[in-house]
Amino acid sequence: MEFYNLCFNEIIAKKKYWYKTTNNTLYPSPVFTEEDGIEREKIFMLLGFLIARALYDDRLIDIPLNSLFWDLVLDRVNKLIKIKI
Repeated sequence: MEFYNLCFNEIIAKKKYWYKTTNNTLYPSPVFTEEDGIEREKIFMLLGFLIARALYDDRLIDIPLNSLFWDLVLDRVNKLIKIKI
């Protein structure tokens, strides 16, 4: 459990990759430079692997990601748009 907390804290500590919303949740920052692109992709890939591994190990993780971000990741937004049309 401590391993996951340390890893997530290090990823969240990179302020240039995150936008903090008004309710103190995190959303990936939409603004980045081209040279940040490769490193940014690796960071978010690592985040995905860590979340998957934590779920596989039945560990609860406390990472304050925005609910809209989860909706986009889980493809719930497209389903909601199709229903409304």
